[in-house]
Amino acid sequence: MQLRKEFRPAFGKLDAICSIFPDVPIVALTATATKSKKEKIVNSIGLQVPFVVEVNPERGNIFFESRLRPAAKEERVMILAPYVEELKAKRSAMPLTIFYGDLEGCAESFLYFSSELGENQYEPLDADKVAKNRLFTQYHAQYPKHEQEHIMEELPNNKCKHRVFFVTIAFGIGIDCPNIRRVIHLGVPYTMEEYFQEAGRARRDGLPAKATIYYNAYDTSKAKRGLQDTMIKFVKSTSDCKREIILQYFGYQAPRRIDGGHDCCDHHRNICSCELCKSEAKKPKFVTEDDLQSTAPAGSITVSKEQRDLFRQRLLTFRDTLGTSRSCVGSVSLSTGFSLELVDIAVENIEHLDSVGIILSSLPDFSEDNAKAIFDILQSVLGKLCT
Repeated sequence: MQLRKEFRPAFGKLDAICSIFPDVPIVALTATATKSKKEKIVNSIGLQVPFVVEVNPERGNIFFESRLRPAAKEERVMILAPYVEELKAKRSAMPLTIFYGDLEGCAESFLYFSSELGENQYEPLDADKVAKNRLFTQYHAQYPKHEQEHIMEELPNNKCKHRVFFVTIAFGIGIDCPNIRRVIHLGVPYTMEEYFQEAGRARRDGLPAKATIYYNAYDTSKAKRGLQDTMIKFVKSTSDCKREIILQYFGYQAPRRIDGGHDCCDHHRNICSCELCKSEAKKPKFVTEDDLQSTAPAGSITVSKEQRDLFRQRLLTFRDTLGTSRSCVGSVSLSTGFSLELVDIAVENIEHLDSVGIILSSLPDFSEDNAKAIFDILQSVLGKLCT
């Protein structure tokens, strides 16, 4: 839990109160904080030689994994469709599943489930067609207060009919549900504190659970302000244990595992030779980093600074034509999806954009026509090095 700026004046007053009443006991509590942040909390409150009680935040029963997201137009089908089918088959017996995303993603995912399930989205089948009887729901700051209260009242007691939740960061406030089995992020949280608290919503009953992140080049771009390098490493690295990355960030060591670690994270699953991990390896997967490398032309593409600058210039020139060659509602970014941020990400990842398909799956959502245009520009800049 980070020390938010708006709380700091209050801590200054508390420091003064502690000076007047030095014998009054003060307790400071936090769930996830690095060593330096804990020191800031102590200094902000003005504690003198505090007695510190801390526990390794290890979540031993959570399996951590990350997967590349498919192209934007296919994302809902490829990621959400299996969960729709599972909900159709298992209904109220489906493991409790949480999807974290932004507000727009929550709405789109909710509408997709509603469209696919139709009359089957209520439990029981002949129940009144009202929100509380639906097998899935949303939870975010803009959701009706009475619906939020209903969820917060019934979910912790396992009385809620909802089995799938599409939520934003608002879901973590004041909710303690013991039997969440899966936490899925559509996109990458900006900080490890944010991610670990959200993933930690799972397995509070001590039973196995899974935390999955779906990401693309846009999600892990360094052009995204505030995105920690730790989170980029966490989702992209195939040679490091995800549990170790988490615990080392908070200043702890991962415990030694005597089972080979196949229930730890996708890194250990990939190197484990047990029958369970072998069967998991055979299951269909989305495009991986290895797949991206395998589609590259023979030999590595070396891009000079001049080529990179020329690529940016031509992308900006093409973007300017979008505002004059068609009738636009709002800005070019809103009407076409061809934002300045997209240009920055494309330039940063120029070495990897070796096909129209990769452009569609790696860059923010925009039309296939624009993807083809970007690829044509790239071909002209790099001298037809792409395939």
